[in-house]
Amino acid sequence: MQLKSLRITSTIIADQTTAEAEFLVRNAVGGWRPEAGNEMIISTTSDTVRHFAGNIIRVGERASNKVDLLYSVSAKDYTWLFDRRMVTTTYDSSSGAAIIADIVNNYTTGFTTGGIQNLGNIAQQRLDYVYPSDAIRSIADQQSAHWYIDFNKVVQYFSAISNIAPTTGINFDTNTADYGDLVLSEDASNVKNRIIVQGYQKASTVQFSRNFTGDGATRFFGLGYQPSGLAASQMTVTVDGVAQTLLYDTIDGSPGNSEGGANDMFVCFDNMGIRKSTGVAAPSSTVVVLFNYMLDGGVQVDDAAAQSEMASRSSGDGVHMFMVQDPSMTNLAANDDLALALGNALTTRYGQPSLEGQFKSYLQGWRAGQYLTGTSARRMGGFTQTFYVHRVDKSLVSHPSGGSPTWVHDVFISNSSLPY
Repeated sequence: MQLKSLRITSTIIADQTTAEAEFLVRNAVGGWRPEAGNEMIISTTSDTVRHFAGNIIRVGERASNKVDLLYSVSAKDYTWLFDRRMVTTTYDSSSGAAIIADIVNNYTTGFTTGGIQNLGNIAQQRLDYVYPSDAIRSIADQQSAHWYIDFNKVVQYFSAISNIAPTTGINFDTNTADYGDLVLSEDASNVKNRIIVQGYQKASTVQFSRNFTGDGATRFFGLGYQPSGLAASQMTVTVDGVAQTLLYDTIDGSPGNSEGGANDMFVCFDNMGIRKSTGVAAPSSTVVVLFNYMLDGGVQVDDAAAQSEMASRSSGDGVHMFMVQDPSMTNLAANDDLALALGNALTTRYGQPSLEGQFKSYLQGWRAGQYLTGTSARRMGGFTQTFYVHRVDKSLVSHPSGGSPTWVHDVFISNSSLPY
């Protein structure tokens, strides 16, 4: 490996911290070469610290001379391996930590859950062929959390303000040891302080009644609306006054299937109806269906303090609207919990202009997802702000044989917990 070419980057992308590494390798023709998919670990022998671990994603080759080949290698952290399988299941309302642990234990191999914090309960989740990282990212978004897979394959999930930087705070006016070359900028291009969330569904608060007269031949009865669930509080079906046992209709080619007993009724969510098995008699008397149904949802979330701040900076009422169409906010309960969580998360992150900065640091241990307090009496009119580390570019300055290397870090920060 050509050590001077080594560059390790960690970045926050939608609540998740990821790491990548790039470097050059020179090998003789016919010798070993790096292969896409190989596991790769970068550590220092002097302190056994892992600076990167993951898998090679891309390898480029070119001739350096008649003897040697030069390989450019790009690697990604263990997220690539973590996402080999997809999640397809439904979770009842539970702690986000419990759901994440179940995803790790049942849909991944070789990863552990020792770094997952319990940040409280979240609403019911329906995951339909979703990569594990996307599922956890969705949960993190609801709980204003960050997460990443560390270099020992341990899933880390934590509150945005719990992962402290190598220094808890920097006074940008007086500190000359921990940072240098600070550049600050303020950005209002992406302010969002009134969020409209649409495009999802939720359960009705009242039940709809449908009555059918059986003719002894009809087995399928269309309801016109999708039921919200099969629990007794969500749906009941009787045939001539006899309560039916409700079952999910998950069988391909179900109209011709003979499974099910005389008092079983299959509920077809996609076709918005109920049916009797072909193995029993079709209803010849009154069929009564009482159910909560799915309807279009929509909420508006306002951040009054952010709107007031923007009004003081410009004309008008300070409102900056943003609309989200997000089917994943569908909730089988009769509330807008998921949509409200999304709206509040967006206003918290983007309600006011972001203050962003970039500096160099020789402190060790910088990583995206950390936070620190930044203070200045003269920069940007003066401020004391919580800053979040969005990105760190790490490269070698020196690498003495047998000793500890010296790393320099380009650190990118913002007072918004996610990239602006």
